[in-house]
Amino acid sequence: MYIRQNLHPLFVWRQYGWQPLLIFASYDAFICLLYGPLDVHWLDIPWQPVALLGTAVAFYIGFKSNGSYARFWEGRQMWGAIVNTSRAWALRVFDFVQQVPGGDALPAAELAELHRRLLYRQLAWCNALRLHLRRQTAERWDAEVAPFLSDPADRALATTANPPTHLLRHQSKEVLELQQRGLLTEFRHVALMGTIQELLNAQGACERIKNTPFPRQYAFFSYVFVWIFGLLLPWAWSKSLIAAWRWARFTSG
Repeated sequence: MYIRQNLHPLFVWRQYGWQPLLIFASYDAFICLLYGPLDVHWLDIPWQPVALLGTAVAFYIGFKSNGSYARFWEGRQMWGAIVNTSRAWALRVFDFVQQVPGGDALPAAELAELHRRLLYRQLAWCNALRLHLRRQTAERWDAEVAPFLSDPADRALATTANPPTHLLRHQSKEVLELQQRGLLTEFRHVALMGTIQELLNAQGACERIKNTPFPRQYAFFSYVFVWIFGLLLPWAWSKSLIAAWRWARFTSG
């Protein structure tokens, strides 16, 4: 994916531009040779069908662009959902995981460590999801995820099929233990589980976008139609352009 703000002309030229330009320049030169020195005109094509094809191709590519932008915008929405839900998780951990009358009494240092573990596991989940989507878990887990995890059970998740899901499973398990110890009321437990559910929904949407690319036919047919239009266009215009060039030479001479 190209993620810079501006699409530099040199990038377009190096990646996509020079080969089609070279092909069509040679093709157009061949047509000029036929119509000029060789005086071959039996391959003339009426411009009306070509114009109709060009209109259809323009609509088709426009719909394709709309579909591509919709996919991009869905990904951007999921990114925003992960950011906002992570913030909500942090706020709820600080506000909900507190001393509850009648529950276990926790020293301030232990409570602070509990907050830290829940928040750092969320940071680990964000990085684990990124690596999972990029298929980089094995080589980058130790550097980008493991530093946020203090529990050995969490650090061992790198070898599982879906580490982000298992991290959220550990979050859910610890939240349940807090509720059973009396450190969370029933309402607060439900609220924290709702936040975990939102994170799971966002993860599922990201995995769907990653694992379900556009069908290959979606790009193939637009590519074919553009090439057909580009190949037919010189034949439809050559007669008119040569007549105009001769008229211009006559009037200027």
